[in-house]
Amino acid sequence: MESTSPSRDSFECGVVEHHGRFVEAKKLRKQADDDAKRLANRVALLRLEAAKASRLIEKTRVRVLEAKEVKIRNLENQINKDELKKRRQNEQERKAAFNHELREEFSLKKQIVKESVLTKKRMSASAQRQRRKDDLDCIEQQKNETVLTKSLVAQKVKNEKRLAEEKRMRLEAEKKAQIRAELEKKIKAEENARLMREEEIARLELEETELIRRLQNSQSIQKSVFEELSMALTSPLDSRVLLDEISVEDIQMQNENIGQ
Repeated sequence: MESTSPSRDSFECGVVEHHGRFVEAKKLRKQADDDAKRLANRVALLRLEAAKASRLIEKTRVRVLEAKEVKIRNLENQINKDELKKRRQNEQERKAAFNHELREEFSLKKQIVKESVLTKKRMSASAQRQRRKDDLDCIEQQKNETVLTKSLVAQKVKNEKRLAEEKRMRLEAEKKAQIRAELEKKIKAEENARLMREEEIARLELEETELIRRLQNSQSIQKSVFEELSMALTSPLDSRVLLDEISVEDIQMQNENIGQ
């Protein structure tokens, strides 16, 4: 066999040492995993127990509250029963007192009626005659008031008729005055229109007279001109020479006469 060198032995020793450490570390890690699992299981169990305890406590609290509510309801029912009993007792006492008051009042009224009957029986004949006289006076007064009322009603009707007649006459007078005023207004308008028309007629008559005068003057001038023209045309003189002798002033004068 070949002998191993010191370096190789040292390497193998190192490998063995590291392997041992690896195995130890793996063992420790596995142990730690196991411890962690066991601890986790214990914690889970503790959590379950804690949850159960919490639910039990909550249920117990609910039962305690329910028990308290039952006691409170029972107490309230008892109080309500006592109050109802007390109210019924008070109502009975009030009814009894009311019935007693009614009996007392009925007895008092009965006594008053009895005394009134006795008083009426004890009334004297003179008092009865006085009352009869008072009744007759009252009837007479009512008759007088009736007559007075009828008289007042008749006077009121008469006054109303008089006022109605006065109102009718006043309205009729106002209506007549209004109609008269409207007629006066229309008459004045017609007279104004007539005066305006008469003024227009007078102006037209003057214009007509002036136009007739101008027309007559124009006709006279035309006749004179035509006569002169006829004489000029029938004259042995030359008509051209005769026309040249007519001056411009004569023509202007004729035009002015025609314009007038």
